[in-house]
Amino acid sequence: MGISPRDQVSLGLSALVVVCSLFVAQIKLTPDADDVMPIMSLTTEVLPEENKVQREPSPKAQLPSPKAPNLNRESLVEAVNKVDDSPSATAVAANTKPSQAVAMPSVSSPEVRRVDVESDFESHIRRLIESAKRYPTGREASLQKPQGVVVACVILQRDGSLQEVKVQKTSTYPILDSAAKRLLANLQYPAMTQDMFVGHLSHMFCVNLDYKVPA
Repeated sequence: MGISPRDQVSLGLSALVVVCSLFVAQIKLTPDADDVMPIMSLTTEVLPEENKVQREPSPKAQLPSPKAPNLNRESLVEAVNKVDDSPSATAVAANTKPSQAVAMPSVSSPEVRRVDVESDFESHIRRLIESAKRYPTGREASLQKPQGVVVACVILQRDGSLQEVKVQKTSTYPILDSAAKRLLANLQYPAMTQDMFVGHLSHMFCVNLDYKVPA
């Protein structure tokens, strides 16, 4: 039995539909290269520590806001006392005193100079008397062998001449007191200069004469 032309057309259309379906299915199963999302490759790079520090700003330290101290009369007095008693304050005061003392000699330097001159002259008179001191000799001194200190004074005029000799304090031995008086009466004394003992016509010099038995 033969196939009619109509059936042949139907079979051809059916086959064409099947082929088209398979072609469409193949297209969906095999996508185009443009439709495929490329795979992204990630790379990591280790940054140096100093770069991290530069790029990452350090957070600012939150400092507590200072509170105004509660000042009263007692706290102020205590603070002033601490400053006065501190070593630094003492050091500052010690450093300021010399500067004040340096300014004074311009006024008192003549007076200081006069006192030094008078003190040197008195020391010279005492050394002169002491260097001339001798232990008394004679039969009475060898028998008694007295020892003691005689405080003897000599009053000199400005030209160095002797005005008076006296014993200020006795040694309890007349022989020693007499030896001291003879000593002071027989010495030659230097004259006083114009800048010493101003306003005095004479001046008294005293010395301690210690008499000991010679060995």
